Amino acid sequence: MKCNIKKSCQYWLLLLFTNAFFPIFLSCNDDIIDNTNYNIILTEDGKSLQVRKDTLLFLSTDSFSTIRDDAIDPNNIEILNRFVDVKRDNDWLKTKFGNWCLKYSLSPDSLYLCRKEYYYNCIPGKEGYVAIPYVPLGSAMGLYENDDNTIIIGYKGGINITPIKGVIGNCWTLIYYIGYTSNGRKIDLYFPTNPQMLKWYYSWYKIIN
Repeated sequence: MKCNIKKSCQYWLLLLFTNAFFPIFLSCNDDIIDNTNYNIILTEDGKSLQVRKDTLLFLSTDSFSTIRDDAIDPNNIEILNRFVDVKRDNDWLKTKFGNWCLKYSLSPDSLYLCRKEYYYNCIPGKEGYVAIPYVPLGSAMGLYENDDNTIIIGYKGGINITPIKGVIGNCWTLIYYIGYTSNGRKIDLYFPTNPQMLKWYYSWYKIIN
């Protein structure tokens, strides 16, 4: 079903993470081209990255709770694959990882450059029902910030939400693109999953009038 639902997205301020994710504010001296808020880092593949000078993002774990891992009605479920739209942050963040990064051949002692990417999909309407998201164990899904500022596996949105300006879709999830080392060597990894592998599970819940 074609979806033209659009909605205003104001995610370009840095999130103040607690628990597993949190920014550390610091002074940096990295430079190639410098201005008040950013360093411009030139990469080995010829790109110029706008890297924030005032923030270090620490991703200490790759283990998170989920929105829920079971369908509210196992006899009435649907799945969407991949995504229909994406918004990528212009800012790159200096990032360090916990020991979990060793399994990706990265080092917890090194500094990397990451950016936030928001991926969207479209849950079609179904009269008399509301879609309830869930994430089965081991399925590919991104992140979002819960109401208490914790980071969990899952996605936000669905039918009957306020449109997102400039975006096709009505539900979204956050994925970190680990693009480069701090000196511009290409890494090209996604965390916590590759967006091409995304699976958006939801179960229909009948509204009782």
